[in-house]
Amino acid sequence: MITGHTPARLVAALVVIITYPASGQTDEKPTIVTICTGFTGHGYYLGGSLVDQGEMQGWSDDSMEDGRLYLLESPAGDPFIASIDATEKLKSPVQEGGSVFYIPQPVEGNRFVLVIYPNSIVETILFKLDRQGMGIVVWAITRSNGIIDKVSVMKGICARPESLDQVRDLYNLPDP
Repeated sequence: MITGHTPARLVAALVVIITYPASGQTDEKPTIVTICTGFTGHGYYLGGSLVDQGEMQGWSDDSMEDGRLYLLESPAGDPFIASIDATEKLKSPVQEGGSVFYIPQPVEGNRFVLVIYPNSIVETILFKLDRQGMGIVVWAITRSNGIIDKVSVMKGICARPESLDQVRDLYNLPDP
């Protein structure tokens, strides 16, 4: 069971499924491949309009420990990504005008997702999952929009809703 779900997060999870883009047939339902959480890592700020050239430029700790990243698939195998940040706001690249693609992988269990937004943001997301959807994810986000130029790389843990605690135990990770 995924812990830390507030009513708002549960509603948001339902919205993910409801807002999933239909692929031509209304009776097709997406499959939740995995849900990831506990993101920690590092970011690098390049000097930009909102980033002070001296003080804020450079490396910093980065995290989205309370957020969630959802990977869903259509019956045809097309990926759909949605995320819930710490403010419990649901975001979907497709709803924000972005495009989501799978990059073919030679290793079973690896799913490599490329997300391209029209506003100079690119995400690469590498999932390493077992057949139950348990595993880890590395999420890289590059923003080069002139407002804040930043690259973030974070690692999180993944599981289907009923098995997130098992993933934490398997990788000896603390609760987010």
